[in-house]
Amino acid sequence: MPLDFNQLETFLHVIDTGSFSGAAIRIGLTQPAVSLQIRTLEKYLGVRLVERVGKRAMPSAAGQELARYAQRLQAEVRSAEAHMKRYAGKQLGRVRIGTGSTASIHLLPQVLRRIRNTAPEIEISVITGDSASMADALSENLIDLALINLPRQRRGLVVERTLADPLVGVVPRSAGDVPPALTPGDFKRLPLILYERGGAMRRVIDDWFLSAHVTVQPSMELGDVEGAKRFVSAGLGWSILPSIAVSNKDPDILTRPLRPGLRRSLAVMLRQDKVRDHAIRSALRAFASL
Repeated sequence: MPLDFNQLETFLHVIDTGSFSGAAIRIGLTQPAVSLQIRTLEKYLGVRLVERVGKRAMPSAAGQELARYAQRLQAEVRSAEAHMKRYAGKQLGRVRIGTGSTASIHLLPQVLRRIRNTAPEIEISVITGDSASMADALSENLIDLALINLPRQRRGLVVERTLADPLVGVVPRSAGDVPPALTPGDFKRLPLILYERGGAMRRVIDDWFLSAHVTVQPSMELGDVEGAKRFVSAGLGWSILPSIAVSNKDPDILTRPLRPGLRRSLAVMLRQDKVRDHAIRSALRAFASL
């Protein structure tokens, strides 16, 4: 049998009051029950813990050392109880959020700000990666929520909320006369900067060109939006990027809607069996504000 914490507490009461009867009164047990607990503890440890000095119960040398351990354990247990009460009283919590780099820059700040404003006691951690790795992290319970590209189906994961993010054409401001809306054919003979192959975003863009029977050959393939924006700003090509990541206020680029329209779908996902505690609910409410 493992060491019994109740027996340790009884032992501390005995040496604190100096008597078995005093300990019994303090903790609401009979004296024989207190004596039995101490004998059981001594038998388990194989040492004498309490000695009688006159009429007073005193700790032996082994008892003095055990008392120091027991007091530390008692303090840790009290601290654990206090912290758990704070969780139960919604004074503490933790949420781990995973997302891609673009969303972490352009969407996540407002989500985190809302969590901070409504539930400042919650501990927040953020990790970034592609949609596949975020889905893996959810499945392995390494994160609690993820904002990832759809379609992304995985057994045991559920979509809590979806967000539509239109894609736009991004061109250098120096490009001159740019049509008010860009079609697949407008990109056909231009240097084109696209996402690298294999990702959800690239598949969406490739399907857009394919549906119009337009074949393009990108001059550059990059793994992040910010890099693509820099190359477009430098006049090295045109691109198709999420609207959340670009703005016509940028002095070096212009954005144009696409015709036909093109959008990606983002989803807030979590494990189906995830306990929706105070922290998780606060984060979901924050995402609902997007």
